[in-house]
Amino acid sequence: ILCLILISLKRNGDPLLEFPNYVLISQEDKMNKLKEYYSLNEAFNKLAEELRKKIISLNPNIKEVFRRYYISYKLDKCFTYIWFTKEAVWIYLKTDENFKDKLKICEPVHKGVNATFDERVKLKTNNLDYIFSLIKRSYEIVSR
Repeated sequence: ILCLILISLKRNGDPLLEFPNYVLISQEDKMNKLKEYYSLNEAFNKLAEELRKKIISLNPNIKEVFRRYYISYKLDKCFTYIWFTKEAVWIYLKTDENFKDKLKICEPVHKGVNATFDERVKLKTNNLDYIFSLIKRSYEIVSR
């Protein structure tokens, strides 16, 4: 029965459904489906893709996990994820007591909403390099 369900789901083309050890469609197709679903403009498509490449370049062992509304990045533990909404692209970060946001663009994540991450920042066209520096710090915190 499970095989029939997997075949059925693949035929229906559900782009964001995953089972452990079973990926029904490619990650590139999932990213394209997220972009299409959220109708992100071309500038944000390029920003999200550039950020994705930078994150993966931190370590060859980083796992990129596609979910319905977000993409998470993790080693043993998740250090960031990119959350897509119709209004914005949010970057969620793991922080510690030494985490510094020099530009003061991060906002705290309410623990009732998400108990895993501490801060979030909105992706904008002019802050990609700074956001990547925050993601890199989050990566360093989790990989200790």
